[in-house]
Amino acid sequence: MTAALAEAGKIGAFVRRDFLIAWSYRLAFVTDVVSMAAQAFVFSLIGQLVDPAQLPRYGGTPTTYMEFVAIGLVLNLVITLLLDRVANAIRGEQMTGTLESLLTTPTRTATIQIGSAAS
Repeated sequence: MTAALAEAGKIGAFVRRDFLIAWSYRLAFVTDVVSMAAQAFVFSLIGQLVDPAQLPRYGGTPTTYMEFVAIGLVLNLVITLLLDRVANAIRGEQMTGTLESLLTTPTRTATIQIGSAAS
C-alpha cells in the first residue's frame, strides 16, 4: 500500500512540471482558455435553436442542450487524453532527451504514463 501511495505522490510532480511548461507559453495557454469559452458560447447559441420539448427527461427531470453537449465534450476530452496525450508526452520526452533518464528512475511505467496524461 505504501508503494502505491509513493507512486501516486509522483503524479503531482508531473502535473506541476507540465503546468509550468504550458504557462511558459502564455499566449498558447490564454488562447486555449479563450477557445474553451468560445466553444461553450457557440454551443449555448446552438442550444437556443433546439426545442426543449424534444429533449429527453431523465427521472422526470428535464435536460438542456448544454447538458447534452457537456457530456459530449467531456467524453471527447477523455478519449483525447487516453489516446493522444500519453503518446505525445512520451514523444516529447524522447525529443527533449529526458525519456531515458525518466525511465531509469525507480518509477513504474504506469506511473509515468498516468502522470504524463494527467498533466
